[in-house]
Amino acid sequence: TEASRKMQEMGVLPLLPTLLSPQSSCTPKVANIIAEMAKNEFMRNPCVEAGLISPLVQLLNSTDQEVLLQTGRALGNICYDSRK
Repeated sequence: TEASRKMQEMGVLPLLPTLLSPQSSCTPKVANIIAEMAKNEFMRNPCVEAGLISPLVQLLNSTDQEVLLQTGRALGNICYDSRK
């Protein structure tokens, strides 16, 4: 929770969409970080506002199982208990 708050305060979220490239070896790690942050309810809207949904959805076309796993986790956690 504290790490998520620090990342939000430091303005890291808007930088993450550019790191979600299908060709990048860091993509599963970035998706994992997003998934972990989105476990915290207060981080879900900031994840949406940072534009993370579209690049995550595009990653669902990947053939890399780790990318798919972490992307699914990230999207699931962002959408969890959403009333929108």
